[in-house]
Amino acid sequence: MIRAFYSLVILSALMFLQSCTKNDDSIPQNASGPLLTKIEWKDQNASANFEYNSDNTQKQIIYDTPYGIDTVNFAYTNSKLVTITSTRSLKSSQYAYNEKSQVSNITMSSIYSIAKYEFDYTYTSTGKVASLKYYLLNEAGKHLIYNSVYEYNSTDDLSKITSTDKNNQQVIILIKSYSENTSFNPWPFVSTTDLEEMYELYNYPVLNSLKKLPKRVEKVTPGYKSIYETDFTINSLKLEKTLSSNYYEDDPGNKVTMEAEYFYNN
Repeated sequence: MIRAFYSLVILSALMFLQSCTKNDDSIPQNASGPLLTKIEWKDQNASANFEYNSDNTQKQIIYDTPYGIDTVNFAYTNSKLVTITSTRSLKSSQYAYNEKSQVSNITMSSIYSIAKYEFDYTYTSTGKVASLKYYLLNEAGKHLIYNSVYEYNSTDDLSKITSTDKNNQQVIILIKSYSENTSFNPWPFVSTTDLEEMYELYNYPVLNSLKKLPKRVEKVTPGYKSIYETDFTINSLKLEKTLSSNYYEDDPGNKVTMEAEYFYNN
């Protein structure tokens, strides 16, 4: 998927998100308005094509990159997403829900391994993600890897994610600024079947609650700080282009950039 491609190119995926109508629920809903049909990264000779079900829920995303072609398939039961599969990696994700129809658990697995990743979510009273516990499940049992806590500012925008491991080591993600309001479908930028860079931010329950896109994000780990910035071209809520960059705070001259263009059905 495209976040894995980004990781190979610039170690992150702050190249954000295409337009489709967005909902506050954590269940994929019917989209209205223009549907994204394609994203192109011409400098990287890569593209992503989007197919939809009759109710405009995501059916497939087909990624064509120098690293190969991957078709990501989405399956639903009673209008709820239940399974995402990757044809190239032969990995899958299973979605479970709480009594409020919010995503409560995501489990990632591979046919090549007995190990699984499990992600358990809790929510605030306003329906935003409050915490995320990331576990590794293997033959030795269930092990907590990170416990992530989410903080919101006075306007209820996500501002900080603090992830703490069993040794009390922390990784902090700071969302320093946002774009103007935009509608978007988060799926191409979600870690769908793999644990990828900055999963704490780029997962479906978190992205589906946003009405603006993170413009500047700082990732603070012991010993260094990474900066991720994106310039957006947005017209009438529709995202048309992104120009994203990634660099270390102590080495701003060594900056890697990537440009993406977005295409719609009307």
